[in-house]
Amino acid sequence: MTFSSCNSWEGIRPRKCARPLARWVASAFAIVLWSLFGAPGSGHTGEKSASVPFPQGVHVMDLDGKRLNPFGSPLGKGVVFIFASVECPISNSYMPEYRRLADEFTPKGVVFRLVFPNRDESADDIRKHMEAYHCAIPALRDPGHELVKAAEARFTPEAAIFAAERGLVYHGRIDDRHVELGRTRPAAARHDLREAIEAVLRGRVPEVRATPAVGCRIAGEP
Repeated sequence: MTFSSCNSWEGIRPRKCARPLARWVASAFAIVLWSLFGAPGSGHTGEKSASVPFPQGVHVMDLDGKRLNPFGSPLGKGVVFIFASVECPISNSYMPEYRRLADEFTPKGVVFRLVFPNRDESADDIRKHMEAYHCAIPALRDPGHELVKAAEARFTPEAAIFAAERGLVYHGRIDDRHVELGRTRPAAARHDLREAIEAVLRGRVPEVRATPAVGCRIAGEP
């Protein structure tokens, strides 16, 4: 952009120079606004993202056979769905960790639900399983895999976090203790689910939003 028409005032009235200068100032101001806030309707507003509603039309069942919306009750700062199985040994090995996470983060405004997606695991099987592991986290069944698909889950155990106004912000493993089937670390080096929950409580999207889960494949899912 040049100002050749305004570099010399000889024979030129000042009002003719004012127009291009005003246009330049307006353009510069618009560029500054664009860099700070993005294009109108782009959803870029610095640290905050545009409001994302929870998935619509998703239904699961409670252990009494009642069909319900897993996002229909107050979910605080976010909800953690942990996909579990009565028969999966890797899922069962994490039951104490599920309890620890729920005990720590429920008072801070995070909702926990255990979700049993395998159709052949009955409500009675799940009740007995929960009692055997002394687990009081509310349990749901998802035989239609509606929540499985919304959470992009494929294995048990696998976790999914839906944060208020952000939607699905994390899905994947609980931690990295199980490297692959048959190969396990003595202790986890990364606590992915815990780190993701802590990020949500700080009002942020987790730095790592997806991790590979190791466990038993959910029956009927690719």
